[in-house]
Amino acid sequence: MRIRKSKLIVGTMGLAVLVFGAVLTAPSAMDLVSGRHARESQYDNGSTAKRDRTSMPRWLPDGAKHVRYKMKSGGERLLRAELPGGQLPIECTRADRLPIPRLSATWFPNRVAGREPLRCGSYWGYTEDGTLYAWRLGTDHATAPRPRLDPITRPR
Repeated sequence: MRIRKSKLIVGTMGLAVLVFGAVLTAPSAMDLVSGRHARESQYDNGSTAKRDRTSMPRWLPDGAKHVRYKMKSGGERLLRAELPGGQLPIECTRADRLPIPRLSATWFPNRVAGREPLRCGSYWGYTEDGTLYAWRLGTDHATAPRPRLDPITRPR
């Protein structure tokens, strides 16, 4: 009788440990399964950022400083960079709206309302005191305008 009781207790405890482990790892596992893996990076300048990360927007100036970047495999991005001389890249134009970023990071502002909206390729953004805050929604990369290549530089 004692052996059965101890086996029952050990079995119950083992099941409890498995359930507890599953509860702790389920959110991370769901992110991986659904393709929602996130990565963050920081760089001294734009040149290093573009060299290290192919997903970094090419319009980011090489001379940008203190670059912070967060990406999710679903296409969402956050970018913060101090612009050289506070000048916007030529690819950035004024926009008529400013959607709310879906990602968040400790280094990225929580509120974007009331900012002067920009569109830089597939990114939305604004500037504040010479720093560019930009983000890409997961759906933006599919509908972003693609740069036109003239016939001489078009890849074959």
